[in-house]
Amino acid sequence: DSKTSLVSLRPIGKFLCIKMVVFATFWQGVAIAILVELNIIKDTDIGWSAENVATGLQDFLVCIEMLVAAIAHKYAFPYQDFYNPERAPVPRPLFRSLAHAANFRDVATEIREDLVPAITPRLTENYPKIRIPSRSTRKSSDGIDLESSGDPLIDEEA
Repeated sequence: DSKTSLVSLRPIGKFLCIKMVVFATFWQGVAIAILVELNIIKDTDIGWSAENVATGLQDFLVCIEMLVAAIAHKYAFPYQDFYNPERAPVPRPLFRSLAHAANFRDVATEIREDLVPAITPRLTENYPKIRIPSRSTRKSSDGIDLESSGDPLIDEEA
């Protein structure tokens, strides 16, 4: 029975945490837009338009909501549900942990592999003098040629 199997996961709190963030953000945006249309939120004397004020108000309210959501998530998604004492992490020196957290190599890889191919056609279409390096010229930090991933679903040649 699915009801008894879900009891240990406590899904109601998890569901409400996620839904309330989406629900509150959407409906407060609608309410603020209505206030702008009803001219309750107006242009300011210091040069802000009503839309600027509405955007600032929406952003501020989202920040407050995220604080509340973070506290709610602490209780809805407790770390004990995911902690396995048999796989406890090995303590690292503080500097090494900070260096690991600040390593953005994976972000650079994602940009290079996903974003660049997505925007290359538009760039070469609008700016024909731009030359984008081909995939075969890419090398890893170890000097290994990244021409082929070995996956026939990804490689263009396959």
